[in-house]
Amino acid sequence: MLDEMRARGTIWYGALDEIAFLSRIYDLSSMSSSDSRYGTAEGDIWQHCINNDDWPLDWVYSDPRFRLYATDQETLLKFICEVVHPIVRTDADEQATLVQAFNGHLAADGWELVEDTVLAGRPVFEAQRKVHALGMPLQRIKAVAATLNSETLYEDLRRLERIGDSEPGEAIALAKEIVESCCKLILDDRKVEYSSKAEIPDLLKLLRKELKIMPEGIEDTTKGASEIRDILTSLGRIAHSLAPLRNAYGKGHGRGRGFRGLQPRHARLAIGAASTFVDFVLDRHSSQ
Repeated sequence: MLDEMRARGTIWYGALDEIAFLSRIYDLSSMSSSDSRYGTAEGDIWQHCINNDDWPLDWVYSDPRFRLYATDQETLLKFICEVVHPIVRTDADEQATLVQAFNGHLAADGWELVEDTVLAGRPVFEAQRKVHALGMPLQRIKAVAATLNSETLYEDLRRLERIGDSEPGEAIALAKEIVESCCKLILDDRKVEYSSKAEIPDLLKLLRKELKIMPEGIEDTTKGASEIRDILTSLGRIAHSLAPLRNAYGKGHGRGRGFRGLQPRHARLAIGAASTFVDFVLDRHSSQ
């Protein structure tokens, strides 16, 4: 982000001066001076930035007193938030451009600048941990991966965490792989043989029989039998539908002018459905 500002020639202190800006974050009167003629940081900044402007614009980025390092994330995030504060960044367009650029860099570390309050009609930003687009479904799949102790599932999860819902076709393909892997892992644990060419419908058939979750296993006299049958049947359809959905709308086909691809909501639907399925079958597997 500091390199981003260097490249743009951004005046980090904006409408303020260096002392006024830095005083919003640091107690300059208690910080040491880098100039022996002055007792505090406030004194040497005044001398070299205001009285006699002989420091480069980006001097603060590398000055160790201000700890603008990737390893001191809290300080760096405070600094960035002040850079885009409306008191500092009086041009709304420049503020919006910088926030967008900063969020592009922060995303890789799981952070983002979000609107906290409004000041005179302008947003005031704070840094927050980025909420993953796939949130709870990923947590459920993580729990399944941990229980089954599967590096395959962990690898799929890592890929999902990287792409989120930004690549729907890829996310749906991963949802299919997660369902397929979960089925095979449970069947392996139960010493149930299956063909190396087995597809999801074949695996589901074996899994339903092994885990005794076939809809027809429910007595008609059981209260809510019809509803239970519908739910269990739907669980199978969830997994079975992932592959054709991805094949029809993913990246593996040529596209005409009228092509309308998958949207992030489709990725969230597929991952949510897959997580519900694997959570259910693992619970059934573990309880027997």
